[in-house]
Amino acid sequence: MRGLADARTAGLVARIPLLSGLAPEERAQIIALLDVRPYAARETVVWEGEAGGSLFVVLSGYLKATTAGADGQELLLSIMGPGEVFGELSLLDGQPRSASVTALEATTLATLDRNPFLRMLEESPKLAIRLLGVLAQRLRNLSKRCENVACMDVRSRLAEALVFLADKHGHPLGGKIEIPVKLSQHDLGSMVGATRESVNKLLRDWARIGVLSHVAGRVTITDFEALQSMIVH
Repeated sequence: MRGLADARTAGLVARIPLLSGLAPEERAQIIALLDVRPYAARETVVWEGEAGGSLFVVLSGYLKATTAGADGQELLLSIMGPGEVFGELSLLDGQPRSASVTALEATTLATLDRNPFLRMLEESPKLAIRLLGVLAQRLRNLSKRCENVACMDVRSRLAEALVFLADKHGHPLGGKIEIPVKLSQHDLGSMVGATRESVNKLLRDWARIGVLSHVAGRVTITDFEALQSMIVH
């Protein structure tokens, strides 16, 4: 679907951090160039290694970015939700996609092709600066992940990953924090560099002492401070 005639969708785009600081006419110019498309749960949006020519904006739903490790095992790099963007690296340098991105649930994405976006960057310093901020935050998160894998045990890595997801995506719910993303034990394991069995044991232990619950793939944190205390650097 070319363009965003629907006022609600246009409103969602306007609140995306990458675009929210732009002048109304700049934002309208970008909105007019966007294509909007729904994706089904478990549908792959992009594959690692394929040619990349579009920037993706998440309007609704959640996705995971993964890459293949040296041993062929899947490594979960990040979880993305409404308001986030991805595909910016290939968009800027024209190189193949650095990761695969898969919808975790029914998701709606807006896409912007490379050439018009590069023209917008040339014309809008604010947009270029905000995109640099996105890249810097992505680099910080990946650097922190590498540091955690090297310096923390599995218990601390899983606790920190859940605290991060709660801070980023969590919904307060009667004194609890619900992480709305449906994540399997395999997903959590690939996120923290641990086996599914190790993740299963820790989740059961934390559920037993009332720190969290993990039902049908959704984590609800019942004692946030206790979970934070599990993180030992």
